[in-house]
Amino acid sequence: MVRIDGYLANTSAAVGEVEDIAFDADGIQRIIDDTNDLIQRELYRARRDAELYFQNMLKPPDHPAGDQFVSFAREHAERYLEFNRSYIDALSDFVRKLEKLRADYLNREEDLQWGFDKGVKH
Repeated sequence: MVRIDGYLANTSAAVGEVEDIAFDADGIQRIIDDTNDLIQRELYRARRDAELYFQNMLKPPDHPAGDQFVSFAREHAERYLEFNRSYIDALSDFVRKLEKLRADYLNREEDLQWGFDKGVKH
């Protein structure tokens, strides 16, 4: 099993490499961290850029042909923003599920350790 600290894990993920991740509390945490990084770094930035474009660049012009173009562009910008919001929500939900999975894993480990310690003392 290859263990890589968080910085190197994020760097290797960014260049498309796939590393080994153990299915344990640390491995789950790495997936949580990488997913949160994706949300913060890429998706929020894309949403912010789209909102700025939508608000500032797509102002109605003074002629009918321009109005039709702006209307078309606004409709597609709204669809893109909705897609982006939905994707962020889905990834955030995925992170919450992973956090619960990690907490359950740690609780089971603690329960097993308590049982083992109790059994060794007797």
